[in-house]
Amino acid sequence: MDVETLIERFMNIRTHPRARHKPLLLLLALSRVQHGESQFISYAALEPVLRRLLIEYGDLTSTAHPEYPFWWLQTDGIWQVEGAEDVPRRARDNAPTAAGLRRSKARAGFADDVQRSLEQDEDLLMDVARGLLDEFIPQAYHHALIADLDLRIA
Repeated sequence: MDVETLIERFMNIRTHPRARHKPLLLLLALSRVQHGESQFISYAALEPVLRRLLIEYGDLTSTAHPEYPFWWLQTDGIWQVEGAEDVPRRARDNAPTAAGLRRSKARAGFADDVQRSLEQDEDLLMDVARGLLDEFIPQAYHHALIADLDLRIA
């Protein structure tokens, strides 16, 4: 995948104008790539970390729901949930509950092609991180969030 296409996918994630759920999860995942962590993380392991980020840096008018970005980022072409077909979903909106994600031991991470591109190009990873910060996160939070995630942005 070429660099422009990848950056465009990140910048065009479908999100409510004020919602920071997806950008915060993506920044967390970018930090994991930088630190050489595994591509996939279980929802159970991710949930408390992302919940804390949502409370500290998210839109204060909404409730912290880490299950939303974990699941719905799949629709943006940069994220995959392993075993998604085995995750029980609500009939009304076809979305899983947090408990269902934990029970099914759901794991998610960047799609394989995205992961490879980010691992192979540190400048690309930093460009994506800067773009997400600038587009979705208020400037007042940038320094603290970068430090909190131990995200290296030159």
